[in-house]
Amino acid sequence: AYGGMAFLPTLFSEPPPQEAVLILKSMPSDAKIIHNGQDTGLTTQAEITGLTVGTVHEIRLELPGYDPMVQTVKIPVEGNTEGVRSVPKTMFLVKAKGTLKVSSEPADAEVYMDGRYLGNTPMEKSGVSRDKREFKLTVRLAGYYEKTLSITWGSEIALQKSVKLKRRPK
Repeated sequence: AYGGMAFLPTLFSEPPPQEAVLILKSMPSDAKIIHNGQDTGLTTQAEITGLTVGTVHEIRLELPGYDPMVQTVKIPVEGNTEGVRSVPKTMFLVKAKGTLKVSSEPADAEVYMDGRYLGNTPMEKSGVSRDKREFKLTVRLAGYYEKTLSITWGSEIALQKSVKLKRRPK
């Protein structure tokens, strides 16, 4: 009889995957991705590959006209055990508040945004909601024709308008 014994593992359990990929999406898309302080050169939707399970990553998304968003993402150790772990992450960006500067000739005219009084010219109003893409800007002064402009927020967060008012006939 052969005296040696062969030790064969009867149950071979796979170690958890060491590599992971972070799949980043944002609403709206095309936000610049900054990973742990480094510009990746990528925009959402994109994948950050070569990550290790159990690690923590700081993700910052930047998109013109939106507040930058920073989130910490942990790549979990538990989960599927085959191949590369994929971790989906969706971030919802918030429109940045805007600043509206209005001047008029002559000065001291009343300024209204969608019918809401903002102040008299020259004026600057910050913290203006940009949720509505388009709004009506009305400038009015006694003795002059009222002027209403249709204004559209693009990706810019500061708008400057100068209005020349026309005198009414006496």
